Amino acid sequence: MPPSPDSSVDCHDGDPTAQARPFIGILFECCGHYVRVYRRPSERQYVARCPGCLRVVRVAVGPEGTSARIFRAR
Repeated sequence: MPPSPDSSVDCHDGDPTAQARPFIGILFECCGHYVRVYRRPSERQYVARCPGCLRVVRVAVGPEGTSARIFRAR
């Protein structure tokens, strides 16, 4: 049975000042794993680790960057 529209979950628990956490998606080609990576709004980089081989990837955030949300780690 599909959920009713009235049963939606609010991730901010009714706080109108709360902001969604920024995230990106990374496909680790080394092991074929996709992960969603979150960061705190105050941090200037995303840090991800492949769940298969534990390789670390860092993605900087800055004004000269891209608007892309999905990346491949090779």
